[in-house]
Amino acid sequence: MSPSPFKSSLTRISRVLNAMMFPTIETISDKVDASLAAGAIDNEGIAEALHALVDQAKAKIDQGNVKAATNVLNAFINHVNAQSSKHISTEVAQALIDSAQTVIDNL
Repeated sequence: MSPSPFKSSLTRISRVLNAMMFPTIETISDKVDASLAAGAIDNEGIAEALHALVDQAKAKIDQGNVKAATNVLNAFINHVNAQSSKHISTEVAQALIDSAQTVIDNL
């Protein structure tokens, strides 16, 4: 028996709300993708550089190396700050920074 459409919708809504309230490395990567698609990040090279930093941070988290993950996420924040209002909209930049800081705070 397949799940009801109502239950499936609630599951999707729950995932979105969790991603909004509790950013993870994966949701940061998703935000970069969505922002690039929407034009809020206007340069693929910058999006790729942000993805590389997110991937590095995730690898460090997976290894249990909190200090290195924190350093990489701080580099991500610095990169976003440097591109804010240039190639990343100020609103998206702040959202990415806030998400990365939340991940750091929860490591």
